[in-house]
Amino acid sequence: MSVRAPSVVRLTRRWKALSAGSRSVLTAAALWVDELPETRLAELAADPTDIDPLVAGRWLRESSRGHWRLGVDAALVLSLAPWSVLRAAHLALARILERHPASGAQSATHYEAAGQPDEAGRVWLATARWHCRRHQHHVADHCFAEAIRLLPDGTPEAELVAAVRDFGVCAGMKRDPANALELLQAWCERAGWSALPGFQGHADRIYAGLLIRQGRHVEGARVRRRAARHFLQAGLASEATGELLAASGTLTWALHPTAACDTAAEAVVQARACGRPDLESQALAAHGLTLGMLGQTDQGRALLEAALGIALTHRLTALAAEAYRMLGNVADYASCYDDQTAFRKAIAYCARHDHTTAADLCRGCLSYALFRGGRWTEGLRLARQVAENERSPEGSRAVGTLMHGVYRVMRGELRRGVTLIEQGRHLGRQTGIGTIEIFAWTMLAAAHEAGQRAPDAAGCYRQLMDYWLTTEDQHDALFGLSAAVTFFAGQGDRMQAAEFAAPLQRIAAGSSNREALGAAHYAAAELLLLDQEPAQAVEAFRQALAAFDANNCCIEAIRTRIRLAVALTATGATTQAATLLRAARARAVRLGCRPLAALASQGMPRSSLREATGAFAVLSPRQRDVAPHLAAGRTNKEIATALGLSVRTVDMHVAHLLSLLDCRTRTEAAAKLAGMSGR
Repeated sequence: MSVRAPSVVRLTRRWKALSAGSRSVLTAAALWVDELPETRLAELAADPTDIDPLVAGRWLRESSRGHWRLGVDAALVLSLAPWSVLRAAHLALARILERHPASGAQSATHYEAAGQPDEAGRVWLATARWHCRRHQHHVADHCFAEAIRLLPDGTPEAELVAAVRDFGVCAGMKRDPANALELLQAWCERAGWSALPGFQGHADRIYAGLLIRQGRHVEGARVRRRAARHFLQAGLASEATGELLAASGTLTWALHPTAACDTAAEAVVQARACGRPDLESQALAAHGLTLGMLGQTDQGRALLEAALGIALTHRLTALAAEAYRMLGNVADYASCYDDQTAFRKAIAYCARHDHTTAADLCRGCLSYALFRGGRWTEGLRLARQVAENERSPEGSRAVGTLMHGVYRVMRGELRRGVTLIEQGRHLGRQTGIGTIEIFAWTMLAAAHEAGQRAPDAAGCYRQLMDYWLTTEDQHDALFGLSAAVTFFAGQGDRMQAAEFAAPLQRIAAGSSNREALGAAHYAAAELLLLDQEPAQAVEAFRQALAAFDANNCCIEAIRTRIRLAVALTATGATTQAATLLRAARARAVRLGCRPLAALASQGMPRSSLREATGAFAVLSPRQRDVAPHLAAGRTNKEIATALGLSVRTVDMHVAHLLSLLDCRTRTEAAAKLAGMSGR
């Protein structure tokens, strides 16, 4: 201490000898910490002559060309500076650094040190926006957090709205929005800001979007409804209607039609109050779709027709296309799979008005209707078209990819089909489309069944049930729940078969939909078979078959014929059973559904199978030409040479023969064809 004391005394004397301007420059240089560029040194000096004594007295030393460093200990200098000088130095540095966005954090720190937190908060916000524009989102998060801490409660609402919008843009670009949710919640809970409805509405809108990105769709929809209330309080009726529509759409996709219907009805009222035809058309369409989901088909169609009328009157072409599509969806919910008029009108309308985005979603929905109605060639083509269009929205590609996989699985191409279904399910989860989740688990289970992987199939059916229980679905799961009943019945597991049958009974009890009634009769028949009551099972299967045939539910109709044949066989009616199995197999072969064709073949007596396949009954004339050569073990190239066809054409005919004969290999097909010709 005795060594340093004299130097401190001398330094104090020298400090006192400096002018006020020189002291200010020196204090700022001490706060700078790093080497000081000459340009910054010049900016700090109000009078250039204030720098001369600092250089002459070696307070400042030139370290390299254009840069200066402190010639004495910075801590000693700062200990000598009174508060007023320190404050002035902080302000000077803050103003200089504020001119350079990359130095915004340092500027804000100096403003805060100078006792100006409002200015510091403002600079933190500007710096956060600057980092957002450069996609430096983690740095921006810190800046936003500092701004929240420092901005005063009395910050004008318009400034807060602009800030939270910028924050939303930044948060929307991040992979993980968890930290953004915490920051946004801190904004909303600030006492001085919670009473600003306009700001709260915009904040809730962003908060809901982040929740939905995390897959928390129902929670996000609830926050959107809260945003609508805030917007109404702020007198922003159009904004409120938009949030209600968004909430209804999210709940619809997530298969919560009751809440979606109530929200859409509220949106209709608000849209009319706004005097906005576009919003009224959207709201009526949303309300109509949700009524259709709830089984109120006529009321739903009426509202959708009204929505379509408004859209066409006001030339709102995109909304008209959506109304057409939703009319098709309502037909699907009523299990009217033959009524594809609305989807086709929607696709044609979109083509005329260049709405490619809406057209792809319509094609995906039509692909599903064609699958259920048994028109697989066109359905597969549409599914591939949508799935392979990289410019399609995520939701459309999810539907197209899933349906592409469904067709592949049902044609026996299990590995490829499962891959596509998994891809579609992943996209569906990102967009919150609950129907995709339900159908994906159903078809994954079907693929595992066809591949004789019973434990995996059971796991998929359990996943289907677990997900379905989180929804209010009364339609989309009918197909899968019915298949699950048959699967567990086949395993001899009555408890699980009954567990999957129970929802079908509940759905049918509150519905006039014939598909739902058919599914309930089907499930009851499976349980009767397990209980050794085949005669009663026959009657229940017949009721199910009548319902499925009436609605052209092709897969269910084939499956029911096969199971009815099993029940008839148990009663001794083997001739009727054989007739049903032949019909089931013929239908499955026409569809190209190899798993069901194989299942029907397994139950047929040998004589009936010979009758079904003998004399090339199921083959086209050209296939009959190819068949003897295939039976003789010739290669495709040899067959092409013998028949004067291209190898590619022969490839196609051989592939069809394998499918029609339910054979996996050429050797198996050759053996079967040879056996047929020898009988």
